[in-house]
Amino acid sequence: MTAEAAVSIILPTHDAGPDLDRVLDAVYAQEGSTFEVIAIDTESTDGTLERLARRPLRLEKITRDQFSHPGTRNRGVRLARGAIVVFLVQDAIPRGPRWLATLIAPLEDPRVAAVYSRQVPREGCPPGERRDIERGAPPVRRVKRLGADGGDLLELSAFSHVASCARRALLLEHPLNEDLPMVEDREWCHRILKAGWTVVYEPASVVAHSHAHTVRQVYRRHFDYGRAFARFHPVPTTLATVLAGAVWETVGDYRYLFESPGSSRSKLSWIPGIAARRLAMKLGFHRGLKTRGAR
Repeated sequence: MTAEAAVSIILPTHDAGPDLDRVLDAVYAQEGSTFEVIAIDTESTDGTLERLARRPLRLEKITRDQFSHPGTRNRGVRLARGAIVVFLVQDAIPRGPRWLATLIAPLEDPRVAAVYSRQVPREGCPPGERRDIERGAPPVRRVKRLGADGGDLLELSAFSHVASCARRALLLEHPLNEDLPMVEDREWCHRILKAGWTVVYEPASVVAHSHAHTVRQVYRRHFDYGRAFARFHPVPTTLATVLAGAVWETVGDYRYLFESPGSSRSKLSWIPGIAARRLAMKLGFHRGLKTRGAR
């Protein structure tokens, strides 16, 4: 908002649709912090640029060839004026006027490098994804650092640029890895933890965020996850473990579905897609890993 902003919120956009207004309304309703918003738009044609123009933000336009998940965020870090950088995505809606203040508060501890928000599902979220979000983003705060035994680095490196913050100086010194197609947030967290820093999961800071992807989109997304993980933390998989994992998770999804509130008709409508989604996730990740990170 001003050159004296303590916090810079980096918001990549592309054809964000009407939901962008809900995101920006929630952002500009934040209390307790002085901040600027930097939107980095990639060739939007759906009215996104007009929505952004109605707000007191800084707008940077890039081409499709210039966009990447890590590269665009690194660009935002270089543009930022604040000592704290917040990453937010265009379909994550902050919950309540203290989302931002609660998110950045742990950085008062000089040992903390970064913090990330809790995600809760949006309306219409598929039951399998809702279950994944609830497992991956519980209401329990966590302070993560490597112990003397090293710990489970893969599990500890869970981190998300859906809604997170980090020290700008640290991001400049250790930029996001632009060789990765996705999961640049987890790879960065992986490096920062190994360097001795602490990362905090702060469930009191909440955003509503989820997807309703097609099976094809799920496969493609997890293929890219696999390509990225192959670069910095390969996970051993076989077709047998893929199939076993898909069956195990599908059974869990069905149990979750029928234990959840809702009509029988609504629940039955989800059944065909649940197994296909799980298989697409497991198979896409497996095949992505086998590319060993190749583009």
